[in-house]
Amino acid sequence: MNKFLALALFITAGAVMAEDAKPVAAPAAAAVDVKAFDTDKNGALSKDEIAAIKDEAAKVAVVALDADMNGEVSVEEAAPKKDAPANVPAANVPAAK
Repeated sequence: MNKFLALALFITAGAVMAEDAKPVAAPAAAAVDVKAFDTDKNGALSKDEIAAIKDEAAKVAVVALDADMNGEVSVEEAAPKKDAPANVPAANVPAAK
């Protein structure tokens, strides 16, 4: 599969997923443990690291951290916010309703 076709499929799948995505409360998004998914330990999450998240609620919470909506979570976006609850393990992230 060539890169263009793969990119087109990825973008299309993302658009379809965005239509079906349910909103997550801000505290749940802020409470996700980004470090648990940061496989290269650089403090940020790449598109590949986000795509590898198996827990759907955790993935939705991580995507909610992507303030500039570029498909990645930067170090700044991943940093805990002052008013956010402490990080909790991904399994404890409440499911979206």
